[in-house]
Amino acid sequence: ARLSERTADSVRRMEEWISNIYHLALRLQAYKNDAILNRDRQQVPKAIRNLRAKLKLEDDAEVRAQLEATLKSKQQQWKNLQALDNLMERAELQLDHSVAALGTAYSQLLLIRSSREVDSTSARRLQESVDDEVASLQDLVESINQVYDYRVEGLGS
Repeated sequence: ARLSERTADSVRRMEEWISNIYHLALRLQAYKNDAILNRDRQQVPKAIRNLRAKLKLEDDAEVRAQLEATLKSKQQQWKNLQALDNLMERAELQLDHSVAALGTAYSQLLLIRSSREVDSTSARRLQESVDDEVASLQDLVESINQVYDYRVEGLGS
């Protein structure tokens, strides 16, 4: 393919990249504003402490069994919240990386377009780099969609 075709392909892929950045940012914003998750982060550790304290004082076997089941459920909820928080932290770091990489790719694209002496190898490398970033972000967005329902009024699609 000609150099101009390669750079045009790179520009189209960069538009996809920007779209993925936007969608990831929407998901992160919805996650940060999720009132239920924010409430649970505050209440679940307290509930675990309270259940443990009640369990120490309870003599009735049936009540103890119910307390233990509830405690186990709350501990699993806390574990899941922490896993989700870790996933979203990694997503935020990936977003920062991707924005920086987009700036680098854009600069490279401008250099390639302005230089008549650049061979098609540079354009091909840029296109591959853009393709890799687009695929990486798309995978991340899809994995977040599987784990977290970000659809909050006014956010997401």
